[in-house]
Amino acid sequence: MPTNQDLASHTIPDPSSGFRAGSDDDGDMSAASPEEQRLLVRVQQALVDAGIGTEDLTIDIQQDRVNIRGFVATHEEGVKVGDVIRDVPGVLEVYEQLVVR
Repeated sequence: MPTNQDLASHTIPDPSSGFRAGSDDDGDMSAASPEEQRLLVRVQQALVDAGIGTEDLTIDIQQDRVNIRGFVATHEEGVKVGDVIRDVPGVLEVYEQLVVR
């Protein structure tokens, strides 16, 4: 049975980073409500459609805000990630913490 701390880690942002723990099998994607989950799927699909791999990215949805962090191959790809996400219907804010490898 999960502890209260286990449950809270998936819904309460970490004070130091502002991100919630991931909730999928890999622990790198997080969305709490059904609306957030649908937005997460739209964001992931938009990135894939744009030719951007999501394996090195962590995406966290909080209402209409997308927090994305991780690694990109080039500066241009990092700019493209933000641009693609901003064009997804339902996204009002994007917070990026991307690092070029």
